[in-house]
Amino acid sequence: MKGKRLWLAAWLGFFSLLIFAGCKSSDSGSGDSDDSVPTKEIPQSYSDSGFGAWDYTNSNSSNVDVEFSVNGLSSKQIYVVLSNSTSSAVTLSDGSGSGTALPSSAALFYQEEENSRQYENILPDYVLETREKPFPLTPMSEGPSYALSPAPPNYASINDTKNWKYDGNSNSVATTLRGQGALSGGKTLNVWVSNSMWTTGTENYRINQTRVDSVVSKFATDSNNIYSLTKNILGEEWGTHIYINLLAANQTEINIVFYDIGFDEAGSTLGFFWSINNFSAASSSETAHSNDALVFFMDAPTFGEMTGNTWEVSDKAPTIMLGTLAHEFQHMIHFYQKAILRGATSKTWLDEMSAQLTEDFLATYIGGNGTGPSQGDNSRLSNYVKTPNCDITSWSSTLFGECSVFDSYATAYAFGGYLIRNYGGASFLRSLVQSSTTGMDAVTYALAQEGSSDSASEAFRKWGVTLAMNPSKGILPTGYGYPELIDGSYTLQQADMYGFGSSYQPKIYTTPPATLKANSHVVWKYGSAQSGTGTAKVRVPAGISVTFVVEP
Repeated sequence: MKGKRLWLAAWLGFFSLLIFAGCKSSDSGSGDSDDSVPTKEIPQSYSDSGFGAWDYTNSNSSNVDVEFSVNGLSSKQIYVVLSNSTSSAVTLSDGSGSGTALPSSAALFYQEEENSRQYENILPDYVLETREKPFPLTPMSEGPSYALSPAPPNYASINDTKNWKYDGNSNSVATTLRGQGALSGGKTLNVWVSNSMWTTGTENYRINQTRVDSVVSKFATDSNNIYSLTKNILGEEWGTHIYINLLAANQTEINIVFYDIGFDEAGSTLGFFWSINNFSAASSSETAHSNDALVFFMDAPTFGEMTGNTWEVSDKAPTIMLGTLAHEFQHMIHFYQKAILRGATSKTWLDEMSAQLTEDFLATYIGGNGTGPSQGDNSRLSNYVKTPNCDITSWSSTLFGECSVFDSYATAYAFGGYLIRNYGGASFLRSLVQSSTTGMDAVTYALAQEGSSDSASEAFRKWGVTLAMNPSKGILPTGYGYPELIDGSYTLQQADMYGFGSSYQPKIYTTPPATLKANSHVVWKYGSAQSGTGTAKVRVPAGISVTFVVEP
């Protein structure tokens, strides 16, 4: 059973409230506790400036009634945060005690809106299926490592043609090599464009030479390029390994293929990396559709989308695609560093979180798909604050409704964006990717590498509590929020969960909902501002953390 934490906050006084989370008392009308439920008393008093926060985690196997008593309140607002870092949902109920009566419905402090167009990546099923159930690896039984073999030559030249296979059904797209650039370390970048997407003019949703040249410079040849900036954090995308059915270790080319993914000109899939291409096509029937190349695919219509009658690489759609280039390159590195070098199968949410954090680190150089706070209401963080009650570990395949794939991206980014700003920056992300652990265990490992005593569940709780802390009301305690972090050549922008438009404010209930999903949070505002002396009593289900936040 974990005790309390206190961050001294505002000149505060007393409050009195009674809320039950979990099963109701056996005598719900009397206001008395269920005699079978143990009680934990935690008295407190304080007077200072800033936010006040106390937490308790029920590490028992059954419910615990937690009684907080506080003195010093003077017209202060109380928020209650329940955090569930377990793999199971729990049922919540209002209870009925001697405290102020709770409203009968879970009214929200925001109005839901449908987004007009969300530039987000809807991954093909075949990519998702092989991410958590990868193709089998065959260790070398004898002979030297591929790293000792002669380096494969650069075969491709400008205007070469090639049919690239893009799915598991032998479908391919005819392309022409339109751009090349030298990468650090001696590799070459090849930019291939679908023949049907190529133009010598300036048509909308098409790729011309100017647009290809911008990809080459941004990814390869600029002084601050995506390739080098990403590798400096995460490590190599390919190299020595011990498997006979993979590409040779000393590849000299990286390929980017632009085509109309989905053939819809809609940009529903912005890009993808598929690990099948890192396998030898001849090694098995499962990998027969491999292109035998280090390659990722990008959506040509979205990159070629014009703003008005002009196209600039700094326009919204091209900038989003530059962020996606970094995002997909992370997936390539992630596969090599975690699956090939360390034998770990990464969970989709962790891989996607790492990819979005890569965008975040590079946002001040290239922009990104709403990762940086400067993206405002188009950011993933703004999407998260509306729907914090979604299981971060369960990757959605639905496009609409609560906890859609958009929420999966947003939730994964929001947690990761909090972690890198509070627990070590680039080195935290490097440890996350370069480890033999996955899921929340990878988070715990990275925290330990940064010298933190916090577990993944404790960091998860603090992240959830941030939802109840509006920076306009006072200074957030250390370890909460999204502070700016300058980490060498990388700048992580400060973010404010309350800094978005009126339709993108934190989802705060006036009474808790019926269910607290696995690996999620619920925040509710208790009544109006409190004064006087009193207690707060919360029934905490097994494995659940409760945090009380007093607003300055």
